[in-house]
Amino acid sequence: MLDPNRLAARKGVAILRGENPELSIALRSILLACDGQALDEALGPALAGAVAWRPGDLEDPDLAMGLRRRRRETIAKAVEYADRCGALGRLIAGLDGVLRTHPDGMDVGPAFARWDKANWRLVKGIGTAA
Repeated sequence: MLDPNRLAARKGVAILRGENPELSIALRSILLACDGQALDEALGPALAGAVAWRPGDLEDPDLAMGLRRRRRETIAKAVEYADRCGALGRLIAGLDGVLRTHPDGMDVGPAFARWDKANWRLVKGIGTAA
């Protein structure tokens, strides 16, 4: 059994927060509609800055080839991988310049920040008397 009193606060969030499929779907949609060249140039460095390790097909030059041949799948895979690693916020921050090229893109960072804050409050309350 997980004892929240023995977990460091940030580690508890990482363990309990789970994925964010709703925001991931919106992010993938917006990225597909953003300027293609800007995304192609930014995705690799943003992903590398967000996660400690990437599978081979999300490393250059395979990432660039995936964006050319299977754009939708490659973007989905990159976003889902970052989400599973608990690094979606860092990926969004790394893609800020690209996201700003889309009218809805500017809402993604603040939406993630609100979700992150809500999760943080929820996990902090685990184990406390109601």
